[in-house]
Amino acid sequence: MVQKSKKPPVTKIDDPVAPKRRGRPRAYEPDVALGKALDLFRKDGFAATSLDDLSAATGMNRPSLYGAFGDKRELYIKSYQRYRADARAAMLEIFRDELPIRNRLQRVVDRNLFREKRDYPLALRNIANAIGARAHYGVPAIVVDLGTATTFDCINARGEFIGGAIAPGISTASDALLNRAARLFRVELVRPKDAIGRDTVSNIQSGIVYGWAGLVDGIVERMKAEMDGTPRVIATGGQAGLIANVARSIQDVHEHLAFEGLRLLWERAHPS
Repeated sequence: MVQKSKKPPVTKIDDPVAPKRRGRPRAYEPDVALGKALDLFRKDGFAATSLDDLSAATGMNRPSLYGAFGDKRELYIKSYQRYRADARAAMLEIFRDELPIRNRLQRVVDRNLFREKRDYPLALRNIANAIGARAHYGVPAIVVDLGTATTFDCINARGEFIGGAIAPGISTASDALLNRAARLFRVELVRPKDAIGRDTVSNIQSGIVYGWAGLVDGIVERMKAEMDGTPRVIATGGQAGLIANVARSIQDVHEHLAFEGLRLLWERAHPS
């Protein structure tokens, strides 16, 4: 009776060129490894990220990284190719469902922009501001939207929206003051020459303009202390130009950042 020859052991593709060791070979998922590598590249940058850092982040030793993805540059390219493919698929998803456009945008942004669970609704303007800031100014970033409300949107070093703050808008607060305080009247909202007002007009202008600049600087300073890296601070909204000239923390002004974010969303959903 002829004995059948035993089949040679099949090499697992999960961990190519892995060194021999006792016990069960460690397996990895390529998409998970690419995602972890991308997070590290975003956080530290390409030049500052070493192979040892990538090995620790992905849980793969250096020979395994080389065998699966090539050198650091190839891994960088493959990680962003994966991100681009996922982002494009997510953006196309919003036009496949019979939902109002705002609901579609909310769902796809929740999937791609947020990593932390939120128990509060987020305005579309906040979403658009975050996307516009991330594309034009990089991350981390803080967007100060000076409109009907004064909102602060924080984007971390991985490009994820992590939260913010809401305060009354300049016009909203000044209207409340003038409607409730006796013998005060509406004035032009411009930067006064001095912080010490010499008449009623300059007193109101100083309190509102310098007061709001102080509010912005104070909140931004506290937010920076709670964020990793050095966030870039961008002002947007109708009163951005006024406060940016007074607040010390604001570095850039983009009055229509939300519209720019919406444009980017549309272009990603309709690639040429």
